[in-house]
Amino acid sequence: NTCTIKPLQLRIEEPVFEGYSSTNFVTPGDTVKVVGANVIDADGTKLESNQITYSYQWFYKVGEVFSIINGATGATF
Repeated sequence: NTCTIKPLQLRIEEPVFEGYSSTNFVTPGDTVKVVGANVIDADGTKLESNQITYSYQWFYKVGEVFSIINGATGATF
C-alpha cells in the first residue's frame, strides 16, 4: 500500500545561553550552556530529543571576527 508522507517544515527556536548575556563577557573559568534549542514542525508538533541530533561548535568573537574554539563541540563549554 502506498501512503503520502507530509514533508516536515521545521524551525528551531532560538537557544538561550545560560551563564552569558549580551551585557557581560565570558572569561576563562566561566561555564556557558546552550538550552532551549527546540525543534518544532510548522503544525506545532515539538520533536522529541530522541528524534533529532544536535551538533555544537563554539566560537569566540574579537571585533567582528569569529574564530572556532577547537574541541569545543558540546552543549556546555
